Amino acid sequence: MMPILTEEGRGLVTVAVEAKASRADFKKGFDERTADFNYLACPDGLVKPSELPNNVGLLVCAPGMIMRRRATRIPNPRLAVDDAVWTIAASCAHERRRMTPSIENPFRKGESQ
Repeated sequence: MMPILTEEGRGLVTVAVEAKASRADFKKGFDERTADFNYLACPDGLVKPSELPNNVGLLVCAPGMIMRRRATRIPNPRLAVDDAVWTIAASCAHERRRMTPSIENPFRKGESQ
C-alpha cells in the first residue's frame, strides 16, 4: 500500500489504494482505516462493492482502471498527512537508490574499470 497525497478544498488528505490479486488475498483482509480515503484495487469481477465496508471505494482493473465505487472520508485515519509525506519520501529515496544504474564509460569498452 502506498499513500497518495491530494488536495481537498484547502487541505491535504491521504488516499490509500491496496491491491488484491486473488480471492484468497482479499479474504486475508485489508486495512480500511489507513487514510482519509481508502480504496481496494483488484481485477474486474474479483470483489463486489457490497462485500466491502461502507467507507471503502473499489477500483477494478479492466482495460484501464475503473472506479466501481467512490470511497467516503473517514474521521481520524491511522496515517496522518505528515506520516504519509515521510512514507512517500522514504519510499522514493529507497527506489532511487535501488534503481540508480551503474554508469559505464563508452570509451573504455572491454576494459575493466
